[in-house]
Amino acid sequence: MKQFIISTIAFLAFSISLYSQSGTSEIDRLYGKYKDTPTIELITVYGNLDGVVTIEKNQDNLPQSITISITTSNVEAAAKFVSEFIQQKLDAGYKTPNGFWTDGWSFEGMQRALKFGREENYIFEKGNLYTKVRHSASSEYLHNSYSSQTLEITNCYIVIETGDRSRFGGSNATKFDF
Repeated sequence: MKQFIISTIAFLAFSISLYSQSGTSEIDRLYGKYKDTPTIELITVYGNLDGVVTIEKNQDNLPQSITISITTSNVEAAAKFVSEFIQQKLDAGYKTPNGFWTDGWSFEGMQRALKFGREENYIFEKGNLYTKVRHSASSEYLHNSYSSQTLEITNCYIVIETGDRSRFGGSNATKFDF
């Protein structure tokens, strides 16, 4: 009987622990992590990236989205970060709205897109949560010693945003019916 009571108490403690962990939304967890962090250093095998953190709150002063903006001239580090970030979101259960998958999300695909200066936008969803990923690059033509021009990437721009649609507008939000 004593062992049964101890087992029951252990099970209840474990259940309460799980419940309290699952009661925190992802946006609240991210807010707790970044609320006092205006900038962040992201480390990849190709180099470090510096990001600027922006937190948007709703009318109820609750976080509704968190954005990290990055500017770098390091194409490889940018491509590695974006490809790993997308994989992290997919592993966490996020889906594209139409189930679309591309090999462009690989490191090589991201590197190609950035080197060609293409702007690409991706959206991933998980319930009321969303993540937007946008990357682009600027370039300029440089003259080399043979008087020909070479296209060189000058900067890569990355913006990632995670938000909770259920928090948009706060408690005063109305549902539009049309």
